[in-house]
Amino acid sequence: SRHFFGRVRARETVDLAFEIGGRLALLVPEEGARIAKGDQIAALERDGLERAVARAELQRDMAARDAERARVLAESATGAATRAEDSETARDLAEIALRDARAALADATLTAPFDALVAARLTPPQSMVDLGQPVLRLHDMSEVRVEIDLPERIFVEAGGLVRVAFKALGPAGTETPLRLVSFQPDTSRIGQTYLV
Repeated sequence: SRHFFGRVRARETVDLAFEIGGRLALLVPEEGARIAKGDQIAALERDGLERAVARAELQRDMAARDAERARVLAESATGAATRAEDSETARDLAEIALRDARAALADATLTAPFDALVAARLTPPQSMVDLGQPVLRLHDMSEVRVEIDLPERIFVEAGGLVRVAFKALGPAGTETPLRLVSFQPDTSRIGQTYLV
């Protein structure tokens, strides 16, 4: 039986960011708060994005009318076929611009990707944020992990980790069994230990 100090950590820690830039209008959770998967946790100001969607819808409708008019004229031989093709391309481009505007509007909201614990608010509310700038750090607490630096000689003595049992000692001597999830196969340079 050997005793080692370990570090308790979350299963994963992620920094969340928006896929577009803008003014951070809403940042809900405080540090230490627990949030459920799918909860809205941050949002950018939406007014300009909603106007962009409305503008793209109008441009798509106008391009569709122009394409239809050019097609009718080309079929009646009073308009050029190339003009009809150009109008169809303009209509298709307007449709893509509308999809982009709707996607940007959808990207203005961040939701929790998993049940989480808020580790840090990285950007204050009402700040301008750039594309990809982290605003929140979340811990995935679905599985709490304990990291231990295990000396190389324990691997040799035990013949590998298959026959080693791990327990965490808690308050008042309580024991909690631990399950081996992973280990780094390379030893540290100084202490010849494996991170388990």
